[in-house]
Amino acid sequence: MGKTKNYTDAFKAKVIERAKELGKPKVVAKEFNISPGSVRNWLKRAKGPGEGRGRQAESRAPRAAMPARRSISQESQGSDEAFVDSVRRELQKTEKRAEMLSRLLGELTT
Repeated sequence: MGKTKNYTDAFKAKVIERAKELGKPKVVAKEFNISPGSVRNWLKRAKGPGEGRGRQAESRAPRAAMPARRSISQESQGSDEAFVDSVRRELQKTEKRAEMLSRLLGELTT
C-alpha cells in the first residue's frame, strides 16, 4: 500500500474549488497530481448539510424542493456555448479530413 500524504487545508480548499468549477474530479486530480479518490472524498466532506450525495439525496427530497433537471443556469450557459463551439470546430476539421481522404482514395482507385 502507498504512503498516506497529508495535505494542508488550504491545498484541499483550492482543489475543491477547482473541482466545483470543472465538475470533473479526475481532471482536477491530474491537474494537481493527486488521486481522484482524494478529490471525491474532499468534495463529499465539503458538502453542507442537506446537499446529500447525488441522486439518492434528490430522491428523498420532496418534489417541490427538487430543481428542474432540464433548466440551464445562466452561469453554465456561457461555458456550454463555448463547449458547443469547440465541438463544431472539431467537427468541421474532421469533415475536411474525411473529404481529403475520400479524394485521395478516389485518386488511388482510378
